[in-house]
Amino acid sequence: MKSLINILKKDFAVSYGAILNPKAALKDKKTRNRFLASIFGYGVLIFYAVLFLPL
Repeated sequence: MKSLINILKKDFAVSYGAILNPKAALKDKKTRNRFLASIFGYGVLIFYAVLFLPL
């Protein structure tokens, strides 16, 4: 559980930095890919939460 929280913290930090400075994030391929992956990951997480929460 602790490692999952650490991963989410790191992803959020990358996402937040990319939101604050999108031009720099687009230039850096590694940051851009991590940003897109974190957005996709959070989208999937929210989808499953909405899907299974009512059960």
